[in-house]
Parts: sequence; C-alpha cells; structure tokens
Amino acid sequence: MRRLLLTLLTLISALLLFSDILEEPGFNHSLVGDAYAGEQLVFVSDTLYVTNLGGTDDFTILMPAPDLPAGWIMQWCFEYEGLPSLCVIPGIPWTFSFGRDTTIKIDFTIVYDSGPEMVNFELNWSADSIDDVVMEFSFRTEDYVNSNSSELISGAILRGNYPNPFNPETRIDYNLAEAGDIEISVYDVQGRLINTLFKGYESAGEHTVNWPGIDEAGSTVSSGIYFYKLESRIGTSTRKMILLK
Repeated sequence: MRRLLLTLLTLISALLLFSDILEEPGFNHSLVGDAYAGEQLVFVSDTLYVTNLGGTDDFTILMPAPDLPAGWIMQWCFEYEGLPSLCVIPGIPWTFSFGRDTTIKIDFTIVYDSGPEMVNFELNWSADSIDDVVMEFSFRTEDYVNSNSSELISGAILRGNYPNPFNPETRIDYNLAEAGDIEISVYDVQGRLINTLFKGYESAGEHTVNWPGIDEAGSTVSSGIYFYKLESRIGTSTRKMILLK
C-alpha cells in the first residue's frame, strides 16, 4: 500500500510539473486592419490570453521575422504579473518564467503605409516541459479581398483555424473570390484522408466550417499535427493545425 501511494504521489507530481498552455478566452487569429487610404495607419489587436495550466517553467517566445511589405513595422507586446510591460520585434526571442496557473497577455501592433496587403506570422512557444507550440496568425488590410493579388486569383484563401492548437474543436475560416464547387478535407501527416468537412457548391465571400477532431467514422482522432486543404476549381490551399489533449 505504501509503495502504491508513493507511486501515485510521484505521478501526480510529474503531472503538476508538466506545462500545458491554453489560449483563453477565444482570440481570432485572422486579424483585419483598416483599408489603406494614403496615410500611415496603426493597428493594435485584441488581447491574446495564454494560461499555463501545468508546472512553472522557463518559456521562450519567438516571432520569426515575417515577410513584411516595404515600410511596414511589426511588434508583439505583453503584460505579465511582476514584470514591466514590454514590446518585442520579430526575430528576437524572449524568455520568462511562466508560473503555474498564471496568464500572460499579448497583443500585436502593425504600422503600415500601403495596401491592399496580407501577411502571415507566427508565435513559437518552447520550454523543456512541453513540445514546441506554434500559433499561426494572419493580418490583412480591409480591402485585401478586392485586390488583384495572385493569391486571390487562385479563387480560395484559407484564413487559418482558431484555436490552434485546439481541443476538442477548431473553426476554419476561408474566403472564396468566386462561387463554385469546393472541397475542404483534413489529412494526417502521412497524407491519409481523415475527414471531408465540406464538399459541394459554395457562394463567394467569407465562410466557416468546424472540425470537432473526429474522422469520417465519427471516432475521435489522437493528438498530433493535421493538415486541412481547401480545393476549388482553379486553386488549392493547405495549412497546418495541432490537436492537443
């Protein structure tokens, strides 16, 4: 009995030391700024709340330098208990001790003087006690959907999924430049079809489809990396998502 209790205590201690981060409340990863009209604009996002549900650990956050249009400036800023507020530019890692059951507040600032444009960017989270977590975002000027960019000519744009990582369900946002037949499917890292979320005729404009982490048979899939693909008449777009349990 004593040995069993000791084993249980050891397992509980290990679980408490294992870090696990969670976004809360919901945060839209598809950011939209005002249309550029000839004067420099400053966009500040809503607040992203990330909570450490596991043990205290040293976390490093890095925003890889995105491919920004000429003249654009970008940074991410944070508030965390006991630390002064700080803004960090892309490409510079920042490390802090992330306490158990504490929350860091993050927002993004983008200064832009051109448009229409769209930029994809990431926040990478790493610590000894977790697998690396990649949060993917996009920012576009409000008039981007009316542009003549090659991405729009493809006929379909995946805005990204939220939340990502997710458990148990995620929302996939997409835009169609023209109406037509499309198919949205989920694949695993081996390229095997997991589920077809939508197949049929869809009108032009913004749309959303949900994936509750199940396969075509209705069974819950395991944690891991998955890919979702949007196929239209003249274009295909694929993005990555992570299911964490």
